[in-house]
Amino acid sequence: MDNKTKEVKATEGKGYLTIKSCRQPKANIGTVEKVLEGIWRL
Repeated sequence: MDNKTKEVKATEGKGYLTIKSCRQPKANIGTVEKVLEGIWRL
C-alpha cells in the first residue's frame, strides 16, 4: 500500500464510510455516492 491507499474492513450492512475528497475515490467493493461537493459516501 502507498500513502494514497487506505484499507478499511467492516462487516456488511453496519453503516457508511464518509470521505472528503475533491475527486471521486475508487472502491473495490461497494458503491461510491456523491453526498455534497467534495464529500463521498461508500
